[in-house]
Amino acid sequence: MKDAEVIAAADEQLGRLVAGLHQRNLLERTNLVVVSDHGMAPTSVRRTIFVDDYVPLADIEIADINPTIGVTPVAGKMDAVYRALALAHPRLDVFKREDTPLHWYFRGQPRVPPITGVAEEGWVVMRRADYVEY
Repeated sequence: MKDAEVIAAADEQLGRLVAGLHQRNLLERTNLVVVSDHGMAPTSVRRTIFVDDYVPLADIEIADINPTIGVTPVAGKMDAVYRALALAHPRLDVFKREDTPLHWYFRGQPRVPPITGVAEEGWVVMRRADYVEY
């Protein structure tokens, strides 16, 4: 399905919801909040970056994964883990927390893992054990 078709289908579904609320005299008493996630892009095993191909899982704690990755290396492994991930794949951008883009507001945030990676659109980051091909 093309982007325009997907947008048209979502618009039609939202229109049906609004019409149904109006028909039931609920529209004036209902707050609708329409949100969007990052969108959907086709992926495949050929566009999957398996983190454990580059870093032993025993060396990291994964806080966030797919399509980003946030990791905390075990003690003494920060530099090795960062280097391995930074050089891992051309479709993965990797940053130390203090080097993340300013507009992310990650710098100095204690809840942000020390290392963050972002895969390009259409690419995913996963552990091999979590990959299931549909």
